[in-house]
Amino acid sequence: MLGPRTSPKRRSPGHAFAALGAVLLACALPVTATGAGWVARPQPRILSASWGTDNAVGWRQVQPLPKDNVEPLSGGPYIVNAWTLTPAIYSGDANRCTVGKTFVRVMWSNGLTAYPTGAEVGAPVVASYRAIYKLPSGKVVAIAPLDVADLHDHPSSANADNMHDLCLPPPPRGAKLTGVTIGGGLIQDPNGDPNVAQRFDARSPGSGPGKPVRF
Repeated sequence: MLGPRTSPKRRSPGHAFAALGAVLLACALPVTATGAGWVARPQPRILSASWGTDNAVGWRQVQPLPKDNVEPLSGGPYIVNAWTLTPAIYSGDANRCTVGKTFVRVMWSNGLTAYPTGAEVGAPVVASYRAIYKLPSGKVVAIAPLDVADLHDHPSSANADNMHDLCLPPPPRGAKLTGVTIGGGLIQDPNGDPNVAQRFDARSPGSGPGKPVRF
């Protein structure tokens, strides 16, 4: 009488679970076999499993992942972009500037509140901001905002967003926005880390975010 036919290449679900457990064990508890038993290896390795035609499990070492830069969260907020708001975009904004003729939106890396109180930003921030313009002659001028808007748009300052609108007087004819500056120790991120002084160099429209330069 013939029994059920089996194939050496067929793998049951048990094999998969067993191999998965072996992989996790190799990652979490790296060990090696010696004549005296199992001992911990000094340097852990990550291994992956594969099957041969006889269902035997083979092992190979996984290559190390490439290193990458990780932005620390403890460095305080910094400016990541700035651009001029057109009237069409700005119309209907409930938190828009109520003074000025030119409006520059400044985007920061994190939500913003006043340092060190955690309240909404006020007069010290307004007094420190400068919008940097380059005239057709090549001369560079710094324009102080009359006010800062896009504030109080959340139920509490703890949920403040990462935008400030600079409410500016009209810049000289033909002037081009080239950057934004602000002093340090005026605003903080949600972790309470204060900003360092910023000079943000804006690029031409459509070329992407400008480059933050700290001094």
